[in-house]
Amino acid sequence: MKFGCAIYSNSPTVVMFLNGTKYKVEVDVTYDDYCAMPVDAVVKIERTDEALSLSGKHNDYYKFGGYPIFIQTPCEPIGENGKPYTYICTIQNNWGDMGNANIFALISDCGGKIEDVYVEASCS
Repeated sequence: MKFGCAIYSNSPTVVMFLNGTKYKVEVDVTYDDYCAMPVDAVVKIERTDEALSLSGKHNDYYKFGGYPIFIQTPCEPIGENGKPYTYICTIQNNWGDMGNANIFALISDCGGKIEDVYVEASCS
């Protein structure tokens, strides 16, 4: 039996598979000035032949791949045409009362272009 391949990292850039293609993935997160809640993100992806990133510790700042970590209500964002967004990473910054954020991207079928980014943030 195989399990998902989450990559835990303190770096906002990793090499991972997204939708079956290997990419160098970089996230740039914008935080609320008052409570440090992640409110927006830019996701950049580029096809690569680099080696996959090695996973760090489970308490590292970023968790790329695998499954989102929802604190409150799970969500599954979809585009206007019904295409699902791809889960990119979870930001584990403990904002508010032990909060986090899950970053999703709508990736085009043509060349891996990011069409939109969705940030789900919640705390307990």
